[in-house]
Order: sequence, then structure tokens, then C-alpha cells
Amino acid sequence: MQRAFVELSNDEKLRLVRKRKRMNILVLSGLLLFVGLTYAGSLFHISKENRAAASVEAAPASITQR
Repeated sequence: MQRAFVELSNDEKLRLVRKRKRMNILVLSGLLLFVGLTYAGSLFHISKENRAAASVEAAPASITQR
């Protein structure tokens, strides 16, 4: 255990632990939000590409393709 941590009072230790816990929860929430938004964005991008590919296949043939 670090020397500075040993010299803290119980109230100070408890306050430090709570502060670290809050910061850890905040960082974890931010990471989960980032991963979720990235995943949703990739799914949206894939579905958008699939719709574009389907519309190209359904389009009438051009004059050069006849």
C-alpha cells in the first residue's frame, strides 16, 4: 500500500474511494456509449449500402446495355 494512502484518515479514504468509483463509472459509461453509437452507426451504414445496391439492381437497363 502506498505510504500517502496509509496516512489518510478513514473519512478521507472513504471520500477518495467514492471519488474513484464515480470516475470509473463515468469513464465506463462513456466507453459503452461510444461502442454502442459506433455499432449502431455501422449497422445504419450497412443497411444504407444494401438499399443503394438494391435500387441499382432494380433500375432499368441503360441504352448501352440493350
